[in-house]
Amino acid sequence: SVIAGGPITGAVKFTADGRLTASNGITGAVTTSVNNTGTLNLPGTVTGQLGTAALPLKAVNFDTGVTTLNLASFATNFTVADAAAAVTALGLMTGDVGFAADGTLSATSGIAGAVTTSANNAGTLNLAGTVTGTVGSTALALKAIIFNAGTYALNSAANAINFTVADAGAIVTTSGPMTGALN
Repeated sequence: SVIAGGPITGAVKFTADGRLTASNGITGAVTTSVNNTGTLNLPGTVTGQLGTAALPLKAVNFDTGVTTLNLASFATNFTVADAAAAVTALGLMTGDVGFAADGTLSATSGIAGAVTTSANNAGTLNLAGTVTGTVGSTALALKAIIFNAGTYALNSAANAINFTVADAGAIVTTSGPMTGALN
């Protein structure tokens, strides 16, 4: 386990299943040489791609603070681990997303995976793009899913306490049932 005291500049590569805490961000890409290997703990900005489609990271955990992922991100699991986590993913997130706390995730290019929460009424998802997997469950619904201007697709069931259409330009298509209040 490595804890970086300052910002990291340069590419980071996991060659074993270690853990890196980069609280001041990474200017560069983060990759792994072995599929499903390497855990990255953030907040902070990561300017490069995280993992690849063929070699995703094992886990990316979002702790207290603001995190920005500038490019596509590939991990088996992404976890919003703290209620004070405010995450913006500018590229497509490929992997399952879990809310272990009542934080916020803005997925501006969508999520290729499922979205879950470990507690009912926890987790806010500001969405743009498509979510390919199930969102929440009837017993463990997200607090909110917010649709801003744009076109959205929910390719499976979606469960939230509140769904909010925050812009008249939002176009939402669902392939499964939406369970929750529509605002």
